[in-house]
Amino acid sequence: MLRPGGQAVIHDLRADASAADIEREVARMGLRGLDAFWTRSALRMLRRRAVTAGAFARLAAESAFGGAEVDRDALIGLEVRLRKAG
Repeated sequence: MLRPGGQAVIHDLRADASAADIEREVARMGLRGLDAFWTRSALRMLRRRAVTAGAFARLAAESAFGGAEVDRDALIGLEVRLRKAG
């Protein structure tokens, strides 16, 4: 529950993150071997269920928040900021 004027922040995987973006992000994490393999596999699987920045913006516009700030976050992520009126 947010107080009036409160802010919610969501960090999520972008649906349009490419395989190359995922590869670069895993490399940036410094993972190797099986750790890198499983992380890449998980991110690729989760990408199928992710939404685009546009979809997040539309959902927020239709919600009680009335909109959101949606920005790219690093190589594969989104940052969504929602503010409760008041």
